[in-house]
Amino acid sequence: MTNLKKRMEKELNDLLAVFAKVIKDFSEKNFLSPEYQDIYSKSILIIKQLMPERLDEFKEYYKVKKKCKNADVLTYGINDYLIGFRVSKGNGYLVEDAFDHNTVIQSKLFQQFQILISIKNKFNSLIWDIEESLQSNLLDNEILAAETLLKSKYIRSAGTVAGVVLESHLSKVCDNHNIKIRKKKPGISDYNNLLKNNKVIDTPIWRLIQRLEDIRNYCTHKKERDPTFDEVEELIINVQKIIKTLF
Repeated sequence: MTNLKKRMEKELNDLLAVFAKVIKDFSEKNFLSPEYQDIYSKSILIIKQLMPERLDEFKEYYKVKKKCKNADVLTYGINDYLIGFRVSKGNGYLVEDAFDHNTVIQSKLFQQFQILISIKNKFNSLIWDIEESLQSNLLDNEILAAETLLKSKYIRSAGTVAGVVLESHLSKVCDNHNIKIRKKKPGISDYNNLLKNNKVIDTPIWRLIQRLEDIRNYCTHKKERDPTFDEVEELIINVQKIIKTLF
């Protein structure tokens, strides 16, 4: 995810640099560079990924969906400018522009640019939200797999999968709280102790996680006694609660 974040951040910064140049050239020369079409397409992809709630707004500045019989500054889009459409007014031989087309387009380009700026300003939190959503979906799917295994009486396998989910989530919680982990191959108890020592969790939650680790160990260590169906069910239920309440 770190490499993806760096690549997306670079793409966004490069896009903003080109967009700023396009706006500057348009304001000085009243000429919309062909580069605009390329950055428009790239912007759509970035906005769709990081701030989809602003996508329709971004598109509206390019091409207004609803057209009035007589276009005005609100219904005149960047696409209209690119195809050479102009709005005129007047009677008889006296015909003039209904408004300053260049000023309108410059304003709409700037509004699109500002949407991308807002993404840049919120980039870290937006990426964090995406990462959290992906992590949550992955863990939910693995818990569902554990439940399915348990229903099919694969008790050890179900407990092992649930244990992996718990360990993965506790590792992420430590990352979220910038807790450094010195051990090369930490396990559930290591994460559990670190979270307690850093006051992320209280003693009851710490004890619960210890209990869940014991059940997981029954599932993964064949020299130990066999886990019971009820124990693994307890493990799965509590892991579900932990991944939904501990961040």
